[in-house]
Amino acid sequence: MDKLSGVQDLLDQNKLLISEINQNHELRTPDALQRNALLIRQLNKNIATVVDLYTSLTSLVEPFGAQQQQQQQQQQEAGGAQAMDAEDAGLPA
Repeated sequence: MDKLSGVQDLLDQNKLLISEINQNHELRTPDALQRNALLIRQLNKNIATVVDLYTSLTSLVEPFGAQQQQQQQQQQEAGGAQAMDAEDAGLPA
């Protein structure tokens, strides 16, 4: 399963869980409140799983961000060197 679709599936499930939790809370019956305990446990489990999935996605994306940052830094350094060469030749940068 694709991690992004897994995250989306869990977020959709959480939305339904929260809706049911709210409905049960409004009922305030012992059965509804007892069911909420189970629903809240499931919600917490889903949230922990979403955090884990986002953490693993971040570890996949970080190398690309670092590579892009390094390329930008190299371009800036190259641009600075060109400006210095132009000044040495008496040309506008």
